[in-house]
Amino acid sequence: MTSTSVQDVSGRLYLAVGRLSRSLRQAGVPGPGHGAISALATLVISGQLRLGDLAAKEGVAAATMSRIIASLVEAGYVSRESDPVDRGSCPASGRRGCRS
Repeated sequence: MTSTSVQDVSGRLYLAVGRLSRSLRQAGVPGPGHGAISALATLVISGQLRLGDLAAKEGVAAATMSRIIASLVEAGYVSRESDPVDRGSCPASGRRGCRS
């Protein structure tokens, strides 16, 4: 695949996921929003990340990412554990069931 065709496919996939997410929301089906899906995908691909690093990868503020991760933790898609080296940090990671 060329770089252009990869960008085309990824762009169309991004739009399809966005439209599906919007349709599900309008139908009253609960689930993660577009930003949460993107953050979860980044965690699954990248592995465990600190919230600040994840926020930087996603291009959002740390406070926004904190809310996104809290909703994903509550839904059971993401886990957070204390970092034994940096006690002020709680890196997030996608749960095993999220990987396909």
